[in-house]
Amino acid sequence: MGSRRWAQGQGFAGEAVAASLDWSDAHLDAPATTCIIVPEHERSIRLARQAGYVQSGVAEYKGKTLIVFQRPRAFHSTPPHPTS
Repeated sequence: MGSRRWAQGQGFAGEAVAASLDWSDAHLDAPATTCIIVPEHERSIRLARQAGYVQSGVAEYKGKTLIVFQRPRAFHSTPPHPTS
């Protein structure tokens, strides 16, 4: 795979996160979503916080420390779209 530096700073990740969360809030019956990020990924942490995630703990996986973030589901006034 080649470098993706041309995409950095263009807002693509933020758009993808927003679209994913809009879909999950409308379609999944879950009270919250969770993400895990290694502490070195400062941009990912910043993006998660901008999307409404707050740190809820720390975990370890395969010897690496991970930061656990959670975001409560945003309830919509309109019912979820049918999946078919």
